[in-house]
Amino acid sequence: MGSMYAWWLWAELCGFCTYGNAGVLAAAAISAHADEVRTFDIPPQSLDAAFVVFLEQAGLGSIVTGAKLSGLQTRGVRGTMTVREALEQLFAGTPVKPVEKGDGFELTRRDDAGAAVTLPKNPPRFGSGSARAPARERSNPVWLSEPEYLDRHGMTVTGSHIPRPAGPLSPPVLELDRNKLERVGIAQVPELADTVPQNFGGGPTEDTIRGIEAETNSARGFGFNLRGLGAGNTLVLLNGRRLAAGGSEGSFVDAANLALSAVDHVEIMAAAASPLYGSDAVGGVVNLVTRHDPGIETVVRTGGATDGGLAEYQLAQRFGVPWDGGSAVLSFELFDRDRLRAGDRELARSDLRPFGGDNFDTVNGNPGTLVDGGIPYAIPGGQDGRSLDVGDLAAGTANLYDLRAGSDLLPEQRRVSGLLSLRHELSELVSLYSDVTVARRNVVAEAPGVRAALTVPDSNPYFVSPGGNPAVVVNYDLGRDLGPTQQAVTVDFANAAAGAHVQFGRGWLLNTYVGYGMESQDQVRSNVVDFESLALFLSDPNEETAFNPFGDGSHTPISTIEAIRASQTLATRSRIGTIHVGGDGPVAALPGGDAMLALGAEYRAQEFRSGNELLSSRGATSLGNEFEREVASVFAELRVPLFGGSNARRGLHEMEMSFAARYEHYDDFGDKAVPGIGLSWSPVPGLKLRTSWAESFKAPNLADLDQTSNLSQLFPLVDPQDPQAGAVPFLLSIGKNADLQEETARNWTAGIDLTPAWEPNLALSLTWFHVDLFNRVQEIVSAFPNLADPRIAPFIDRDPTAEEREAICGRSTFAGTLADCLDAPIAGIADLRIQNGTRTRTSGIDARLNYARHIGMHDLELDVLATYVSNFELAFGDDQPVELVDTQTNPLDFRLRGTLAWEYQGWGATLAMNYADAYRDVLSEPARRIDSLTTFDAQVRYELPEESGWLGGLRASITVRNVFDEQAPFFNNPQGIGYDQENAELNGRTVRLTLGKKW
Repeated sequence: MGSMYAWWLWAELCGFCTYGNAGVLAAAAISAHADEVRTFDIPPQSLDAAFVVFLEQAGLGSIVTGAKLSGLQTRGVRGTMTVREALEQLFAGTPVKPVEKGDGFELTRRDDAGAAVTLPKNPPRFGSGSARAPARERSNPVWLSEPEYLDRHGMTVTGSHIPRPAGPLSPPVLELDRNKLERVGIAQVPELADTVPQNFGGGPTEDTIRGIEAETNSARGFGFNLRGLGAGNTLVLLNGRRLAAGGSEGSFVDAANLALSAVDHVEIMAAAASPLYGSDAVGGVVNLVTRHDPGIETVVRTGGATDGGLAEYQLAQRFGVPWDGGSAVLSFELFDRDRLRAGDRELARSDLRPFGGDNFDTVNGNPGTLVDGGIPYAIPGGQDGRSLDVGDLAAGTANLYDLRAGSDLLPEQRRVSGLLSLRHELSELVSLYSDVTVARRNVVAEAPGVRAALTVPDSNPYFVSPGGNPAVVVNYDLGRDLGPTQQAVTVDFANAAAGAHVQFGRGWLLNTYVGYGMESQDQVRSNVVDFESLALFLSDPNEETAFNPFGDGSHTPISTIEAIRASQTLATRSRIGTIHVGGDGPVAALPGGDAMLALGAEYRAQEFRSGNELLSSRGATSLGNEFEREVASVFAELRVPLFGGSNARRGLHEMEMSFAARYEHYDDFGDKAVPGIGLSWSPVPGLKLRTSWAESFKAPNLADLDQTSNLSQLFPLVDPQDPQAGAVPFLLSIGKNADLQEETARNWTAGIDLTPAWEPNLALSLTWFHVDLFNRVQEIVSAFPNLADPRIAPFIDRDPTAEEREAICGRSTFAGTLADCLDAPIAGIADLRIQNGTRTRTSGIDARLNYARHIGMHDLELDVLATYVSNFELAFGDDQPVELVDTQTNPLDFRLRGTLAWEYQGWGATLAMNYADAYRDVLSEPARRIDSLTTFDAQVRYELPEESGWLGGLRASITVRNVFDEQAPFFNNPQGIGYDQENAELNGRTVRLTLGKKW
């Protein structure tokens, strides 16, 4: 009866536009079923959304809701009870109460002021065509986006194509709604990820530098990394639709471009979903659903770190305008945050001896360290390098410098973003929607000057050689000559979609849309070095133009400095276009309920372009690449209720099976089909057991298939099969790999959900997970290879054919002549391109406990999320796996986030605890303990009552993150910083003041 009844009811209620006038959103024939006993599981959320879920779980049908109660929250309903009792619990603690009257119920204000609305016993059914209100009588309904449209059935869109409560194919979806985010002071998407224990902090973030994805994070963005399987293995959606890839190689979705103020709620499913969504959903899915509530709202926020740095300012403005048959929402946000400098934090230094660690200082400095015949000599300070003598140099000495001096831990960030969302109903059967999200993000980061080992020949007029050699090496920092390097990045982001929902007979719904997404990056890195020019000036015998690296400070002519100064630009363009057609509806009436089927097809076109240019006094040197991909897919999902409703019996209160499959054809690497199956069983009301199995995959990144920038060279290596021969020449092939195949995984889950009848306010969920990921794309070596390394063994060919050599020489730039590449004697080929070379297995348990209680006028809620990772193994080929859990820069075995919230007559307070377990630094000898970390976040807030005149609805909050200013646990980090960037941060205590007003 859905949509038809909603419109009819809106016509009846056209005079009641706010709950202050005692209106309702929608209703059904509640009174006729008031004494029926049902099981309810409605979490705390907005009252209008919860009322729709209530109708579904009460067996009263589903309807499209409007916005009359959009400003209210319910603490939810859990347990087995009568429909009447559930209705009363649903509205408990709100200004509205249900009152039985005649054949129905009416909702009135609790002070009994204002008009009352009677809910009819028999509202018209959808499709009757007899009770549709004329357009002029409708009261500004708000039409919904695809995820919100599906929410009318009481589910989140993440985890199923069938709009019903979450099924057995996926474990429970963690939903973080706007109310939860605001009451813990979460203002940006990366902060949200910090509160989810299943998300690993490694990969592309503002301050991580390890791993392939982090190295391509040129714009200092952020990628979700569920289960620690890589940001590329977490599918990030906006309103259920894919986004363009980000980073300098398009390897992950950059969620830092998304404004959280425009998000209604976030859905996170930490389980495989490739049978539903295709590539990338190996570790799970993150779906950000944008806001579509009416009204005008202004939010301003300011704050910063008490230890210095990170001063931030934020302004968010939203306009929601309904009209007859539709609505529009326009919102924008301005966010500005200052940098965090290394000098502001004690652990941001490379000499870690004061903390019990090692000294990781660098010899590349000014004055530098001269190396002659392998012996270091510290160049003395206080001199200009023009009269430096051998007698001034002491053998075995070195000048050491802090690697982090003058660098930013976190860059300066500025983002301007906007959202336009349109909804309109053409008829009772067809509704249209369109969403456009845009953003521009500017990032500025400073780092020390270019550090390098400079080879200086004896032709240099300032040359000194204690050993009498024709050339020496000076480990040097050009920062005092050129100045610090600066990275300035501009990121432009856009995502747009237009689509329609079409209702057919027999309960079938068609959803079709066309989508487009793009991300562009334009990066300039200034004060870098043209090393080809520098080499010429180092060998220049003319004192008036030669480069002088032997002094303390800069003692080289300005003209020479300008001649070697260069800037590097990087430009990337990523685009995705999507055409989607899908439908769902019942296919068979079974005793346990209707069997539901979803079918669909999708076409995607992806493009990624990159260009790199070095600008110097000699001109410009550029390199560019362009990659394209087309993907065609079909998918199906079937949900079969085996028991429930009329055939429920003891021990079989409910049972349901789910089946899903997706087939995708890629025009560049081939086809992939993945299935999934799930089973849920509720032996008694309030208890559910579930399990699922699915295959999943990740297609190779477009940039990883391009070999135009590959390198090759002849290099002498000792072959472990013939060590007596000494070092023999091997042909090395280095770079990308057009032969990459998809990463594949098998995923299992099993779990239990408990809402005990004796305590319906309590909900407990436990989920065991296991992921076995094969053929992971990995760098085989990052330095000079060792053929005895078992990781390399599968990629050594000791009897290559002429065609194989020709293929390598043809796809790469060879360090030498082409004739040498093709014909020089070699002992074999070492294929050191990135490979499908590793396997990762991880298992563990997720737990969630939620307890909400209404005591008098007080509302209390405890929410605890925890993840225990029992293993995280990495293996190369068929080798024995290495256990990485609980070691530095890898996932920890236990993380927990607990939140306690209190509400009372406009006042509210929240206390949150974050716990990360202790782990091991296995790089140190002997291994060290890295301490556990416990931090607390707190917020106090107040909202003025609506009757407070023009200030009514004004709200204010103070949020403090890391209340006790706990320092990151010490890690003897060879990266030259005293903490583990993947598992901690150096922000310290931060304080925010937020003011908001709905007009």
